[in-house]
Amino acid sequence: MAWDLDPADYRFVAEYFWRVPTSRTTYRSIYNAGWGEYLRTVPFRGIGLGTLYLPVAWIRVGHIPVTEDEVIAAGIVVATVEKAALAIALITVFAVVRRRWGTPLAFATLLVTAFPPHYWRMCDDFIAEPVERIVFLLALACGAAMAGPGAVVAWAAALTGLLWYAALLKVQWSLAAMLLLPAVAGRVRASGASLQTTLAIAALVVSIPLSVLAVNWIGWRTARLNAGVGLHVNLKYQGAVLQGFSHSLTSESRRPPFADPARPKLRWWNIYVGGDVRREDYQALDAYAVRYVRKHWRAALGSFWQGIVLASSIPAVQRAERGYIRLQPLESPWAPIVGVMDALTWLLLLLGLRFRDTRLPCALALVLWVVPALGNVFSLYELRYHVPMAGTAAVAAAMVTVHLYRSLIRHRVAVASSPTLDRAIEASPI
Repeated sequence: MAWDLDPADYRFVAEYFWRVPTSRTTYRSIYNAGWGEYLRTVPFRGIGLGTLYLPVAWIRVGHIPVTEDEVIAAGIVVATVEKAALAIALITVFAVVRRRWGTPLAFATLLVTAFPPHYWRMCDDFIAEPVERIVFLLALACGAAMAGPGAVVAWAAALTGLLWYAALLKVQWSLAAMLLLPAVAGRVRASGASLQTTLAIAALVVSIPLSVLAVNWIGWRTARLNAGVGLHVNLKYQGAVLQGFSHSLTSESRRPPFADPARPKLRWWNIYVGGDVRREDYQALDAYAVRYVRKHWRAALGSFWQGIVLASSIPAVQRAERGYIRLQPLESPWAPIVGVMDALTWLLLLLGLRFRDTRLPCALALVLWVVPALGNVFSLYELRYHVPMAGTAAVAAAMVTVHLYRSLIRHRVAVASSPTLDRAIEASPI
């Protein structure tokens, strides 16, 4: 499937950014026409996944794939690399959790993050979500390790690097980096690091969205993070954005080709794209889409809340249907049970922000749930969006539970060994 739909998009934009010659025969016809022109005009996809694919493909076939067979052969190697990286990420999380939180929680973590099998099967699809899952598991390991006394700065730098790559996979994760900045900088400073070191880590975090802007400028000569948001918002609100944008044009203004209802519309996106559309036209549509969301803020809040509700440690199950493997939501009786567990997880994550040992894992888990909810305001939701972080929130919530249990035990031991209590017991007539 790396010649059509999202997989082809990721490969196409990476080839365009790195100025790699594109083999037209390895793409569907729309990439040699309107949709290809759009991707050359607007940085609609991140370059992170395609950039991973290109060197692996070169190593596998000795050059950039020029036939469908070579694309498939390279894709098989990419899937193998992803599965190996996923195994390494799971082992890393297991080791960090075991050292900090004990063997029982480490095995429980492995259970909820390594299974069910569709976490592995997704690596066979050339999409961003399997790589995001690897990144988020390693980020969880970094967050858990930063609770310890040593190498906090090194773990913080590693976490920043992971978030940097996540932002190159999908731009929304640059927001995640900024939301995590207070927790990361605060932990680095609390570890005894100098102010200069803390500011350096903070600067690295801030550079994440700047690096995305740099990529967009170098590749597409546009310094905008939300390029292409107009297509997403228009699709989510069933064409209302394009309709409103077209009506807002005055007779004196130039009417973009996509505002002409007679033009053929691209399937799925339901809008005309072609080489006769200027970059400024797409930018005007993007700006109007943002204003549309602000104007309809009640619907936006509803979409955000829907995204919060959809966040789950078990967001989907895998089922075979008519020869296809699909993700589907949980059904009764499991859906209500998991819903109650997710609500409890939210409470534990918020509580965990109070404690130094759990602050970073809980902050990370909350961000990994909140950012997709914000994305739900601007684009249609798909179940696979919550698969990359599946189980991470449950692990962080379990850390909070263990922390509370250990605190209770320490309190009881302290009370039992208190000299004041011993004298009170001796003086008691009982």
